[in-house]
Amino acid sequence: MVKKTENLNGGHRNRLRRRFLDEAEHNFMEHQYLELLLFYSIPRIDTNPMAHRLINRFGSFRELLLMPPDMLVKLCGASEKTAVLISLIRAISARVDAEIMTQPVRLTNPVLTGEYAAAFLDGGDADKLYLLCIDSAMRLLATDCLGSGGAADIPMYARKVTEAALRCGGSRAVLVQVRAGHSPAMSQEDSSVIDSVRDALLSNAIILMDYVTIGKGQYLSYAERNLMRLEYE
Repeated sequence: MVKKTENLNGGHRNRLRRRFLDEAEHNFMEHQYLELLLFYSIPRIDTNPMAHRLINRFGSFRELLLMPPDMLVKLCGASEKTAVLISLIRAISARVDAEIMTQPVRLTNPVLTGEYAAAFLDGGDADKLYLLCIDSAMRLLATDCLGSGGAADIPMYARKVTEAALRCGGSRAVLVQVRAGHSPAMSQEDSSVIDSVRDALLSNAIILMDYVTIGKGQYLSYAERNLMRLEYE
């Protein structure tokens, strides 16, 4: 009976690993990322209940990752091996982020743009709109938060973006819409926003390269999905 249970768990683990490898965009819930991670510190048993318990204890995956290893052991009953593995994510991410920030960021394709936006702009509990100002060599010059998201008044929205782009002094721009607490799905007003902003920017010799929506650590690039003309070349 024990052998059968281990085989069932092994099959589930293989399927989850295969899904991670096969899907270019990982449509995972927070607990599924953690469940997959825990495979490497907890052999054989089902790690799904523990993943749920750890995230529920701290309220989110992000808050869990901020906990020092000794607190994970003390508050959650995690083994030291598991606590170190979880804490390594934050430590490695901080090191990578520090190296990125010391080098010029070049957004030469939609994937780089989307990953940059999801890594650095996602978070918080309110929708936000950001402008990425980019030069002719595709280097990121500035990231400007334009305030809360929403585009009920399209002309005013386009004017606000254009004024910010002119202040930055770049020749290209990317709009990033943060949808707090939601997946980066398209909305009906996106096309109107894109058309209005693109026209306003072009009248000032600035190219709108992309419109990116982000949420829950994921991104959707309109240029990558061929929902708007690709302007990265």
